[in-house]
Amino acid sequence: MKKILLTLAVMAMVAVSCQREDEQGDWRIELDIELENVLGKIEQTTEVDDALLTDALLNYAIRPIFLAIEKDGEWEATPPAPGIPGCCGLVFYETEVFEYYIKVPDDKVYRSDAYAYHYDATTNTLYSESTIHDYTYSCEVKYFDGSSLIIEGLLAPLDDIYNDFYADRKFLRELKVNKEIRKSLEDGTYTPGQQ
Repeated sequence: MKKILLTLAVMAMVAVSCQREDEQGDWRIELDIELENVLGKIEQTTEVDDALLTDALLNYAIRPIFLAIEKDGEWEATPPAPGIPGCCGLVFYETEVFEYYIKVPDDKVYRSDAYAYHYDATTNTLYSESTIHDYTYSCEVKYFDGSSLIIEGLLAPLDDIYNDFYADRKFLRELKVNKEIRKSLEDGTYTPGQQ
């Protein structure tokens, strides 16, 4: 009887392990597909409409939806960290940008310090000043279609960290222009989960 129970227990653990591997495989496949979509958008880009980009930055919120990290010369898509809601949106003004984010466990929305930034239309590059280090981050706008923005590099509100390797990372991000939430972020009426 003990052998039968032990055998059943082992079979159950193997089944659960296989299911977890399948679930992990599913999200990894989804991330790889999303990475291919992002890279495909970049490949089809001919030119960034700087006036349209500036209008979107100054009038709407921009929300990160995808992140890939460069490892050994290749992009690797990363899943969102479990239990960390993170960035609700970035709000740009003429010379400053703020990140609105949720802190765990209270689910309250906070606003970062102001980060100075400027956009160089000649090189399609956003430059942003660290508030921690004497350093200017840069990210190149690789794609913008009016609703989807893809940047390669570092953007201070999202990437300003205390670690020594703050400038050595390379990220590829897709962000979505969100026309609905800017006012609610600015006036404090934003609620987590609001799209």
